[in-house]
Amino acid sequence: MLRCAHFLTSLFFLAWALPAGAIPIVHTVQPGGSGSATAQNAGTGATLGSFILPTISGTVTIDSSNQLITDFDLSFGSTSLNAITPSYGGYDRVQVDSLTLSPGPGYTASLIAVTGASTQMTVGPVAAASVYSASDSTAVNAPANNVPLNFEAGSMTAVVTSGSATDIVLTGIPVAVIDPTVLTLPSPETNNLIVVGQFSFSAVALPEPSTGVLMFLGLSGLVTLGSRRRPLRR
Repeated sequence: MLRCAHFLTSLFFLAWALPAGAIPIVHTVQPGGSGSATAQNAGTGATLGSFILPTISGTVTIDSSNQLITDFDLSFGSTSLNAITPSYGGYDRVQVDSLTLSPGPGYTASLIAVTGASTQMTVGPVAAASVYSASDSTAVNAPANNVPLNFEAGSMTAVVTSGSATDIVLTGIPVAVIDPTVLTLPSPETNNLIVVGQFSFSAVALPEPSTGVLMFLGLSGLVTLGSRRRPLRR
């Protein structure tokens, strides 16, 4: 009994001694969430169409001390084939087949404001890897299917709200920046077609490193105590 008490006391002091400051905690995105996106002409700012952003998966790493996002790896599913008006280079249907987001070179997270349990920040640059398709309902232009598109966006805004689960809202998501030269589009389509979105979802934290250490030590200690109490066989 005395040995057990000493062991538990050691665990207590170990937990107390572990750093309580900045700890990057990985959060797993939970099923569900909702999102939307709009297609815009980069030159005029005119909205050409809207999309529904489907399922999202991946991870978000959040600094426990200030709730800033230090890392993320997010994947979005395919959108529907949506109409854009007016047409863009003769293409009046656009679909984002897939999208993944991750930090770009020199990534930083800058605090904007803290309101209660919510932390608002700007994160960037954002590296986006997407695949898109475009078609022409008049069949004048040949379909452009599964066109890979890798680009870097300056930033997006994130709001992290702590609770039983961590709620995260992303705005200014860089879904696609379709370069007219990729589709070999004639004038007047000399401006990029930008698809920008927003998404909200919940994420659950994986066990913290300190928790894992304590669990391991606790199990090891119980095994040790059990082996010492086991009588010798003759």
